[in-house]
Amino acid sequence: MSVKTKSHFQASALYSIIITAIVLFLIGLFGIIFIHGKKLTDYFKQNIEFNVILKDGTSDADAQAYKNQLQSFPFISSAVYVSKADAAKIFQHDTGEDFTKVLDDNPLFASINIHLIPQYANTDSIAKVKKIVMQNPAVSDFYYMQALVDAINNNVKKAAYMLIGISALLLIVAITLVDSTIRLSMYSNRFLIKSMQLVGATHWFIVKPFIKRGVINGAISALLAVLGLFLVLNASLKYIPELGVLQDYVFTLSLMGTIVLLGLLFSFISTYLAVNKYLKKRLDDLY
Repeated sequence: MSVKTKSHFQASALYSIIITAIVLFLIGLFGIIFIHGKKLTDYFKQNIEFNVILKDGTSDADAQAYKNQLQSFPFISSAVYVSKADAAKIFQHDTGEDFTKVLDDNPLFASINIHLIPQYANTDSIAKVKKIVMQNPAVSDFYYMQALVDAINNNVKKAAYMLIGISALLLIVAITLVDSTIRLSMYSNRFLIKSMQLVGATHWFIVKPFIKRGVINGAISALLAVLGLFLVLNASLKYIPELGVLQDYVFTLSLMGTIVLLGLLFSFISTYLAVNKYLKKRLDDLY
């Protein structure tokens, strides 16, 4: 291999590493956005409060017993009993007004405030939950901010469709771009590949060094992408500490492992196909 050819090959390899690293970084970034978006949505959903309003005359013992029953349901994450007296204290704290100076009776109702598992905080599931809750004779009403729930679910659907579409497009572009980049880097070695074949070298003997180099380049690209993602995550947490509640270290490590595997896989397949392409061509077709 001449100095000029070697220099051209090294430049092509460097270009391949950089392009592959950028593509893998973007795939990883969209993966992080997707999972953090889901966790953020779950965080909002599990903090939506549903009020099970109890009828007047329901004893504290019956209310506590029903609260314990609600907590046993798999779709409820928490349940808190709020007595009429507690409701009055909360009202006074929130509004700064003491209605007991004007009214002789406490007009507020006792309630059991529940939070649902995020998967059940959608319109269809809430309707089923309401039906189950209302079967208890001590319950007079089931209240929640329906507009808020509908807004969250509608926005989640739109965002999910958008992210899935962008991710699918990005994956297609990634495969095409990485494959084209690696094929371009193999182009400068087409005569070397064909020469080895003409002197009787076996298929694997010819392919092996190129695949080895391609896999190494893929590993370097993947590590650069992982480093980039790590720096982005650290910077995000530094400037927005509240994102810490959305962190999922198991997923993050799994995603970065997947990025490494994708880098190796993309490089292996593309390099193998590119070398085979030139092995199948006639010598005259290489010019």
